[in-house]
Amino acid sequence: GIDPEGCDIVLDGEARRIVFAGPVTTPAEARKELVRLVAEARARR
Repeated sequence: GIDPEGCDIVLDGEARRIVFAGPVTTPAEARKELVRLVAEARARR
């Protein structure tokens, strides 16, 4: 699920909470934050 503070993901029965940098209140803000998190994760590779 997703809420203004973050989202929960489940893979192989394990749940994880991904916390956003700040609250999101619109779908566009949520997308922007998810894109930012993906870019951050890719930079760590």
